[in-house]
Amino acid sequence: MKYILTALTAVLTFGFNANAQTIKTDVLVFGGTASGVAAAIQASRSGVKTILISETAQLGADIKGGNTSFPAGIWAEFSKRVKEAKKDSNAITDPATTASVLKGIIDTVKNLTVRYNSGLRKIEKDGKGWEVKLTDTKSSIKAFAVIDATAKSDIAAAANVNYDSKTKSYLTIVPAAPLTELYSNNLYRTSVGVGADLKTGAAYSIPLGALVAEGQNNFFLTGKLAAVQSSADAMFTGQAAGASAAYCAFFKATTKEFNENAIRVTQGELLNYKSVLVPYTDIKKSDVDFMTLQHIGLTGILKAKQTENELLFMPDSTISTGEIRSAFKEYYSRSQIWFLDKKADKLTLGDALSLIKYSGSRGDELNKQVEKGWKESFGFAGKYDLAQPVTRRQFAVLLENFLKPFNVRVNLQGGLGS
Repeated sequence: MKYILTALTAVLTFGFNANAQTIKTDVLVFGGTASGVAAAIQASRSGVKTILISETAQLGADIKGGNTSFPAGIWAEFSKRVKEAKKDSNAITDPATTASVLKGIIDTVKNLTVRYNSGLRKIEKDGKGWEVKLTDTKSSIKAFAVIDATAKSDIAAAANVNYDSKTKSYLTIVPAAPLTELYSNNLYRTSVGVGADLKTGAAYSIPLGALVAEGQNNFFLTGKLAAVQSSADAMFTGQAAGASAAYCAFFKATTKEFNENAIRVTQGELLNYKSVLVPYTDIKKSDVDFMTLQHIGLTGILKAKQTENELLFMPDSTISTGEIRSAFKEYYSRSQIWFLDKKADKLTLGDALSLIKYSGSRGDELNKQVEKGWKESFGFAGKYDLAQPVTRRQFAVLLENFLKPFNVRVNLQGGLGS
């Protein structure tokens, strides 16, 4: 994938040939919807050949105007172009502007082909991937991964994805529902997108497993989620599906074999493409430590405060040993001995460095390293003082630099790997 790996194979552009027998692609996206367009753009940008199939002559017909609490990713890019096109910073998009703006973005994306006024005639398994026939061509398309971004999950039905007759929905590895109670389980560790509930405004995250079809390999679904999301959030979900499908195609990995490394790599890819994965309402993308705080948030070592409709990291607040003990021991079993002798309402900088040294088998050279880089390397304010309480921001930065908990892999249920 483009930002995760340092080298990519050369990419060829291609088109549809009415006489061709087989067209090969890496990712095939169905649905010219908000989530479908975002999925196709992200998959292409992640370095794999992608085809987007739209049933109509216009993309993004379901995209509505409006703001979001999280101006990020492809949605932010789209919104910026709409405002530029209308020469109005408060502009709300309309169908003609939407189509024009999306075409402008797509025209800048390599290895992405859009097929308009087309639909599915037949889909069946082909080894690890899929073979598809469309309504408007005799040619076949072979794709390693398929994304169904149609409003009614029409492609999932034809592909025999597992179906729940009670809920009348096609099943995913974990329930296809926004995670509004962030810490009710460990799925927050697998977040690949965010949003705000349309009725309550409550911030939520989208677990990766909520996009992975149950019962079929290399098949992703966004339709059910997008149906209960704003246009912005639907784009976040689509972008996540695009990065996930690109991972499978790039590494020739099936979703059944989705190893514990896949989630962290996919999350890293999305963050590098300016997505938000932890829906903090008090940490902006312009924050100098944004990436670090997203990484630490995805580990759960420093849990945020969740109110009715906000998720607060509170970067300048202090830390007690009680609030980090459980998660810390889960990541670093050795630390349980350290916590036996330490109970503090306000962890000092000296305590924090002691914990990091004990957990990471580091020596006192760490103190000197932190003191030397206090302002220039880490950007901390004030003086280096081991007796002062450490802030959540400072602790997060130190964890990222010296223990790297985000590198500990997770599975689709949020369980820790190695």
